[in-house]
Amino acid sequence: MPSQVVNVQVTASIPIACDFWSEDDGWKGLCKSPSVTVRGSSFEDAKKNMAAELQTHIEGILREHPKKMRGELPKRCSQHFRDFSSTTRPT
Repeated sequence: MPSQVVNVQVTASIPIACDFWSEDDGWKGLCKSPSVTVRGSSFEDAKKNMAAELQTHIEGILREHPKKMRGELPKRCSQHFRDFSSTTRPT
């Protein structure tokens, strides 16, 4: 039976170290790489804002380099899929 490819979007969460500190008017957050700075009324608000800004920043990088993202990475993913499929198929 031939295998079928299923194409779906997957959102990957990656940990990125950031620093947060309180100031007189709320909280501030800084991520050094990529360089992102945010403010929030509370720690949770600043953390939420940082997650949103990092998401926007990473999506921008992916849009700037569409050939690399559409060419090289999918080829690697399909090779991993083929390798995985060949090792997990029932005999």
